[in-house]
Amino acid sequence: MAMVTWPHGLGIRAAIDGLGPALTLTGNYGTAAVHRQLALLGLAWTFLRRARVQSFVVASAGVAHLSGEGSTSDPTRAVARSDAAWSALGAAGIAASVRLARMLWLAAELDGIATVPSLVIRVADTETKPFSRPGVLGHVGLHISF
Repeated sequence: MAMVTWPHGLGIRAAIDGLGPALTLTGNYGTAAVHRQLALLGLAWTFLRRARVQSFVVASAGVAHLSGEGSTSDPTRAVARSDAAWSALGAAGIAASVRLARMLWLAAELDGIATVPSLVIRVADTETKPFSRPGVLGHVGLHISF
């Protein structure tokens, strides 16, 4: 996440999420490796800007990308395949940061997210729950301010 704020607390932020390892789903006749990435651009309002503990309200919009690569354990079924899909993404939430050192902060964020249209993965004949139903996304990490 990157954020630029102005003296009165209003800021612009950009975030990219989901660059880690794949999630493996198992169905009746095979498995799928699923990758999910999110990219968001939005606004943040910072409270208590000069304090040791800062709080934020955030609202963002962006895109979600879901890709899957499947394999089958049944040789009589179709061959393995892969596919990908995109959807619009909206998020709003709250965040807080605690100053650990002059430029080092411990940050936590909790966002409500929703995507349109819904993205579903099918492993063989088994349909998974939608990956893009409304949900909550939480982050904890370190950030450096310049």
